Amino acid sequence: MKIQQYIFYGFIISCLLGGGCDSKQKLTGKVTFSDGEVLTVGTVVFSTPDFISRSFIKPDGTFNVGTYKAGDGIPPGTYKVFVIEAFESDPHDPSGDSLNPLVAKEFTTAETTPLSITIPGNKTFDFAVERAPPLKHSTLPSKRHQLKNSPSNLYPEAISVPKSAKEGSPEEK
Repeated sequence: MKIQQYIFYGFIISCLLGGGCDSKQKLTGKVTFSDGEVLTVGTVVFSTPDFISRSFIKPDGTFNVGTYKAGDGIPPGTYKVFVIEAFESDPHDPSGDSLNPLVAKEFTTAETTPLSITIPGNKTFDFAVERAPPLKHSTLPSKRHQLKNSPSNLYPEAISVPKSAKEGSPEEK
């Protein structure tokens, strides 16, 4: 019994003094688009079936991954890497309520991303994503706007045709 206690206490002391129990690796990187332009917003996610770690993308495109706090690193493993929350305001929406995705859909979930990294290994992970395709916007007002502001709603008398006018129309002769 005493040998087991010595082994146990030796293990605890080595973890406390040497940091051997916490094998997280610091990981930094930069996210760009395939054309080299920096992605300035969003969150990078590192995911295994049992663990998820996230890092906000800074305005210069860099990130610093953490488990419990920013920059404290992540445990060993092979991670799928994807980007979430990367949107910009829709310039076609004057209210500013609509958002356009910046990153192609394949780079936004663990199931579809082609990106992965194995820890330990790289301490810097720079990667590129594809842009989301541009959304198609109509220059015409929405149907709701058209119906609400149609001439029949604004000026009902303007489109009503008197019975007498129908009778004298050249089409009936």
